[in-house]
Amino acid sequence: MSSNELVDRISKAGEKGVRKTELKKEFQNSPFEDEIGSLIGSGDIVMDKKGTAYYLWRPDGYMKYLLTTDTKFRLLYNKVEEIKIQTEDRFRNSFESWNKSVSYPTRIKQVSNLDNDNFRKEFDSVLKKCSGSSGWVLLARIREEMERKYNLRQEEFYSLVKEITDREYDAYELSSGGTEGITIRGLLHGFVRCI
Repeated sequence: MSSNELVDRISKAGEKGVRKTELKKEFQNSPFEDEIGSLIGSGDIVMDKKGTAYYLWRPDGYMKYLLTTDTKFRLLYNKVEEIKIQTEDRFRNSFESWNKSVSYPTRIKQVSNLDNDNFRKEFDSVLKKCSGSSGWVLLARIREEMERKYNLRQEEFYSLVKEITDREYDAYELSSGGTEGITIRGLLHGFVRCI
């Protein structure tokens, strides 16, 4: 057994992970424990207890597993992503204001009437561009990107977002959180991802 074979087998399990005892049976004629220890130490795989058994994941699969099964982790992750986005935006805004003071201002593309189809295409494009490993994106970030490009007001943006997420409910998933967004059943939904 090589480390690559073991990593490939764990990768195939995805976010479900693979039971350590199951792997031990598959790779019984090899220094299994040493390989596992080495791969965990190098960060190539992750081991955690699920119920009474130990499971192994690739780091990205483990992250997906935690995001789908651990509510506290998901909320914390979303908050960290929100802070990261806000920090990036503040840095970008500071840089842009500095850049404007030392260079010629750039032209903003003015679109007087952005119809629903064009809005959705642009929304999807910005969503894909801003999407991280979890797929969740802060609606405020998408709004800021589109506001710069199309001079959309905040009310217009969220009205169009509500329209497309209601109409295309099987294409988008909204999540609560954030500082601005769409209110659904009394909760502010400030995150979105494609399904």
